[in-house]
Amino acid sequence: MARAIRTLGREALIVPTDVTQQEQGERLVAETLARWGHVDVFVANAGQYVRCCVPDLTIAHFERAMAVNFYGALHGVLAVLPHMLACKSGHVVLVSSVDGKKGLPIDTPYVATKFALAGVGEVMRQELRGTGLHVTTVFPGRIDTPLLDGMRVPWISPKYSPEMVARAIVRGIRRRQLEVIVPAFYRWFVILGALSPRLSDWFVRVSHLEGWEAAEREAETVRRAMSGNQTTTINPTHPWLRKIHVAFVPGPMNPLLDEVSENLMHHFHLLGHHVQEIPDDRTDVLITTASFEEPIGWRKALIFNMRRRFGLSHTPTLYTLVAASSVRFQAVLDHFEAALAKESPDPADFRFPGLTDNAYHVLFEQGHRGGPILALERLVQAQAKGLRILLVVGDDHPREAYHFDLVGAYPRSVAGGTGAFYDDIVLRIATTMSAAEVTEHEVVGEPIPHDVWRGLG
Repeated sequence: MARAIRTLGREALIVPTDVTQQEQGERLVAETLARWGHVDVFVANAGQYVRCCVPDLTIAHFERAMAVNFYGALHGVLAVLPHMLACKSGHVVLVSSVDGKKGLPIDTPYVATKFALAGVGEVMRQELRGTGLHVTTVFPGRIDTPLLDGMRVPWISPKYSPEMVARAIVRGIRRRQLEVIVPAFYRWFVILGALSPRLSDWFVRVSHLEGWEAAEREAETVRRAMSGNQTTTINPTHPWLRKIHVAFVPGPMNPLLDEVSENLMHHFHLLGHHVQEIPDDRTDVLITTASFEEPIGWRKALIFNMRRRFGLSHTPTLYTLVAASSVRFQAVLDHFEAALAKESPDPADFRFPGLTDNAYHVLFEQGHRGGPILALERLVQAQAKGLRILLVVGDDHPREAYHFDLVGAYPRSVAGGTGAFYDDIVLRIATTMSAAEVTEHEVVGEPIPHDVWRGLG
């Protein structure tokens, strides 16, 4: 955006800001005033899409959503307000959502924040009347941004471009509109909700306005299939998916691993799988934990001692949860990117706790094959003493989880909606355990010469 502004011959000031921190919101305004001396328009647009079904709601869901969507907007507004009042001019734009007019299922935390912001705007515009200040509250529908990545929406409520919203905001400022609903098509929906809440609820229900997150739709079919409910006409997407027995044996823990492990086991239960307190001979999957960048000793590694430790006659599939902060995750990726950019490997770049001196050969080769993320994958597998790793990246709450395996794949589950995030992980694990592993390979005939094989491409 700054580049586009400067291309037009205008000035742009970039102030990196954590909107959840009041002092940073104040610094944003202070640096703007120091640069230009005044603020004509302040657009408060901060959003985090926190979704959760009502039975699973906790205060943490609301705190997380309010920190960004509500307080994140107010910190800047309250900081700029004294300046605008002193100047007797200015325009404050609060970006709420159509969810701030009509709540949709699963969106409870998000809806609460947008209703709250809409309420602030409604009061502000009345109290500030006659002061020279103007307040516009914007209610966009679903906008095609990373916030909604992975969400499928019904045809009647498609995703609209950010540019459409930007143009509507500019028009609202020029016309000094009190409220802007974009696209205008949604106005009838707001009117319907005001005239008949019951009819409005019915319309939401039959048209699935809440949408479907990538894993939620899949998980719902699996949940129905596993429930044993014979009255439903919905068939599972994959009939071969089976119920599995899962046990959790904690290793090193931290607050993020506490949250993830608890929710993950809860969702195994919700989807009809058997959650065990102690592994036994029925156990298909054993889940444990490990610390990021800290190696596990061979004697403590479950991959080597689980059968002896729990008296098992077979070896369950082991998954290891590893939690990395956003900063450390990116730092290690950056380190590998710099190391792999060199023409020949420098062993010093690949020295990590728990790895042998010759490990740099593998990390360098794997990194050249699949990039920094594959080098990181092999590092985590070596330190955690496990092949199947769930690397959870986040700070106070999970942001995403990478699924690492021996093949070197790294699909990702994104924590856009709490339920969908865990259902996606469960579904992937259940799929792995339900599919037969092909290990009995046989070479038939003479191998194809290398030159012939290359020529086929």
